[in-house]
Amino acid sequence: YIASKVCDYGWIWCRGEILTAVDFCNEECTEFVQVKNKSNTENSSGKGFREDHRAPVWFRMYAEKKRGEVITCWPALMEIICRGATRNRDTLPPDLLNESDYLEFIREKSLQNPNLITDQEK
Repeated sequence: YIASKVCDYGWIWCRGEILTAVDFCNEECTEFVQVKNKSNTENSSGKGFREDHRAPVWFRMYAEKKRGEVITCWPALMEIICRGATRNRDTLPPDLLNESDYLEFIREKSLQNPNLITDQEK
């Protein structure tokens, strides 16, 4: 989802093959970000690189609900994306990344691939 949205703004999805300690970097390699789903999923595998390059760890949502609601953190990722944009910065919408679009993306992908989630062994 993120890669499909940020590539037009000069961000590269690293996919673990280009830079193993981060998930995204901008084209100038001046901004990096590690992406996690929840606040409790951080590990130390790339911590040294992230610290040396001031690469923040962003998580989509807090592990615990607040007042029974899931709290997401898309605005924090948008700050990182805006700061590191190397192209089309003036056209970057502030709500480019958001929870409702993310959930719709997941719905569409799961409908396109019914075997994405299954109880059948391969």
